[in-house]
Amino acid sequence: MGRRRKTWIDYCTAEGCDKPVQAKGLCWKHYQDMRRHGELRPFTVRVQNEGKECAAPGCTREAKALGYCKRHWNQINRHGRLTPERERGRPAKRARRPPSG
Repeated sequence: MGRRRKTWIDYCTAEGCDKPVQAKGLCWKHYQDMRRHGELRPFTVRVQNEGKECAAPGCTREAKALGYCKRHWNQINRHGRLTPERERGRPAKRARRPPSG
C-alpha cells in the first residue's frame, strides 16, 4: 500500500496570511522569518516604479527596476550599458529573396 495523502490543508497562523502550512503552523516565508529573527516581522512591499515608464529612450514599457523595464535592466546588468539590437548577438533580419524558379 502507498502512503495516504492529507485530505485537508492547514493554513499559516500568521495574521493575514492564507498560504499553506510548511512547518510549525507557519508557511515557508513566515517559518524562515521566525528561524532567522525569532519573531514574525511585518513584510513590506516595495512599489518604487509603479506607473512609471522605462528610462530608456523610446521605450514605453512599465519600469520594473532602477527606472528601466525588464528588457533594458537586463541589458544594463549584462553589458553595463544599453546596447543596440545588433550588438547583443542577434543577427539582423534580412529580406528574403524570392525563390528562383
